[in-house]
Amino acid sequence: MNKDPLIYGLCFSLIPCLIVFTKWKLDQKKFAMKENLYKKMLFNSNELQQKKAEQEQKNLKSDAELGETIEYNLMNQLLKNNHSRVRKICITGGPCAGKTTGLNFLAEKLKERGFAVYIVPEAATTLFMGGGMLDLDNYSAEDKMTFQMNLLNLQMKLEHTFNVLAMLCPENKTPVLLCDRGLMDGKAYMDSSEWYEMIGKYNLDEFQMRDLRYDAIVHMVTAADSTDCYSTLNNKARHETQQQALEMDHRTQKAWTGHPNLIKIDNHSVKSFNEKLDWLLEEVLRILGHSIRQREIGITRLFFLDELIDLNKIKDEHQIFEIQKTYLIPQSENSTLLLVQRIHEGRSQLYIKEKFFENNTMVKANIVKLQKKDYQIFKRLANPDYLQLNLKKACFTYEGQYFIVNEYEGFCQFLKIKNCKKDTDIKFPSYINQQYMDEVFEKYTSRVFAKEFSKEPELIDRKKQGIKFRKLSVADDSIEKPPRSDQEPIDDFQLDQKQVISEKRIPQPKQK
Repeated sequence: MNKDPLIYGLCFSLIPCLIVFTKWKLDQKKFAMKENLYKKMLFNSNELQQKKAEQEQKNLKSDAELGETIEYNLMNQLLKNNHSRVRKICITGGPCAGKTTGLNFLAEKLKERGFAVYIVPEAATTLFMGGGMLDLDNYSAEDKMTFQMNLLNLQMKLEHTFNVLAMLCPENKTPVLLCDRGLMDGKAYMDSSEWYEMIGKYNLDEFQMRDLRYDAIVHMVTAADSTDCYSTLNNKARHETQQQALEMDHRTQKAWTGHPNLIKIDNHSVKSFNEKLDWLLEEVLRILGHSIRQREIGITRLFFLDELIDLNKIKDEHQIFEIQKTYLIPQSENSTLLLVQRIHEGRSQLYIKEKFFENNTMVKANIVKLQKKDYQIFKRLANPDYLQLNLKKACFTYEGQYFIVNEYEGFCQFLKIKNCKKDTDIKFPSYINQQYMDEVFEKYTSRVFAKEFSKEPELIDRKKQGIKFRKLSVADDSIEKPPRSDQEPIDDFQLDQKQVISEKRIPQPKQK
């Protein structure tokens, strides 16, 4: 049999297959060329966008230094107006805490520094000197409410009158209103139900009275705590025993718990009453934005919580706040800016913080309250190198000790305790499990989290998957500091940092 036709037939039948295969290879090669071209174009586009973003950021930093944008012009105007604003500081505390002496000391020292000082007298003492009876045990429940409402009304009128007078001071001076006690002090002398019944009856807003009315609350601890100097002889209106004075001190601190700038001046952190007065002066000067070298007084302890606390199940009277922190680009390398939104029960506080440094030491600070429209404008200045932080803060007082729980949502919880006594065990409430607490000896701030978490954008996605954060090793500063000229600018408010070479630890991912 002749095999040639069969071979020729097979060869001719393979030709279409070869044509199809060749076309497929050519199409594949063309597709690969187009894909490479597309990738190159996409890379060039991304590179161009990145360069454009870097140039815009560079221009924004340059504009920040020159103050030539709308946002920075507005900020400079607000800071200028803030200088002439009446600063209202409430000096409160338990009986025999040194408030009267402290007020007179503050007035003298602030006047020496060029401030126009106005002291609002204590309403209760004014009533007593006029014949009013202060021992509320002698009043019925209805009479007690009537007395407290009239006391509150007198306090508001006194503050309003002195505030008007302070606004008339010369333009070259900053007016300061020092209040001998404040509106929330009445809560310490009433049952909680009676207090809320009273403010409800007269349509008063506790958030307005506590958080918005005063720039700062300075709580001076009674001499009945940690000293043997308690006495009723130097004030005719004082009738409490030493134990009652200590209880009233704790109740007063609870009444003010939640104020964004609550400062506690205790007795065990200083060696003498004169040092207590110096501490008081330093805190007030810091509040007023006066140039002064800052120093830490007292012991602050920080604990990382392995077992999270349900903030809504805290048994003691407490306040919970939702806080959003946005770090901005500062106008100079020796200043820092932080934009803050603070929400409590649907009510919002908006403000911007600015600090100035010399030789890595904070020497001056400003806090400027904002309107909502200004807040939205300043958000355009957000620094992309820092993650915007959302956290919840719970504040409460237990056994005279002020506790703060900071929950970085989706990340971790920290328990902060200020003004701890030396060599004394802290009394923790029963709902805090001490077995799942790790004490942290580095000073962690929101800036550290914002800076470190911004380097790992996938952390935001991990939050949605329910992943918790344990310990993240970072070779970074644990205490904040201002930017230096040989480094890239650091853009936040609370930068009071030392150079730390050793490895630090902050929370990192941990699967539930």
